[in-house]
Amino acid sequence: MGESVTDGTLANFLKKPGDRVEADEAIAQIETDKVTIDVSSPEAGVIEKFIASEGDTVTPGTKVAVISKSAAPSEAHVAPSEETSQKETPPPPPAEKPKVEAKSPKVESVKPQASKLASPSEPQLPPKERERRVSMPRLRKRIANRLKDSQNTFALLTTFNEVDMTNLMKLRTDYKDEFVKKHGVKLGLMSCFVKVVAI
Repeated sequence: MGESVTDGTLANFLKKPGDRVEADEAIAQIETDKVTIDVSSPEAGVIEKFIASEGDTVTPGTKVAVISKSAAPSEAHVAPSEETSQKETPPPPPAEKPKVEAKSPKVESVKPQASKLASPSEPQLPPKERERRVSMPRLRKRIANRLKDSQNTFALLTTFNEVDMTNLMKLRTDYKDEFVKKHGVKLGLMSCFVKVVAI
């Protein structure tokens, strides 16, 4: 971590217990007030267990996981996934055709229901089941605190001055054609403002 960063929050694990990792491979991520840092494996091996859990506050040098050099990756975990993928590969072509035929009537029956429910006057809101609260990362918390502090301490002053522009507008309409002929540009208001302020 950086010199001014003393601790961080363990955001998430990129590997699972039982996974094989190589040296310098990222196994987790730590969020600090300034950056998100990858935690690299110091050596090649198999992750036995995680000592810390997600959301814990850790300091530099804290042990996060136990990696065994001698342990072999669990073949029982890898082999079934390969066998199931090989077994599933031949059957799908014949099985897919009936599924597609069966799905087409379902799609047709769903469309009328959706058209009945949807009305142009009512806004479509996401269902409550899909909403979830997620904790704000430390970096975003720090940014929010800094923005609020600057809003509270910044001296903001807006001044309005009312000016009667009747004579100036009359002067502009009287001399605008002559000004364009003489100088090639239209007579604006900024030159008058500069003259008034400079006096």
